[in-house]
Amino acid sequence: SKSNQISLSFSLSQHNRDIELFNIIRNYLKCGIIYQPKTRQDVRLVVYDLSNLVEKIIPIFDNNLISQKKYDFIKFKNVQKLMVEKKHLTEKGRELIIREKYK
Repeated sequence: SKSNQISLSFSLSQHNRDIELFNIIRNYLKCGIIYQPKTRQDVRLVVYDLSNLVEKIIPIFDNNLISQKKYDFIKFKNVQKLMVEKKHLTEKGRELIIREKYK
């Protein structure tokens, strides 16, 4: 980010006609924030909390993706591990995360 902080989030988006589905998903997961931008016709469910990412989001997708999404997910998990270990707070850890992002 501009403030040179590392953050990790999961975002799911769909046409805004599916907002009720997103409320059901959020209630099922017991986490996340729903955004509905006024300037576009989509709705988003976003999860920012690292513990929710580790405990709820990652297990859903682990070993269930194929194609490019699988590789993006692996990078996501690698960054998550670094953050859980607090390595994102070190210069070396930040470099690893940036390298992972552009792999």
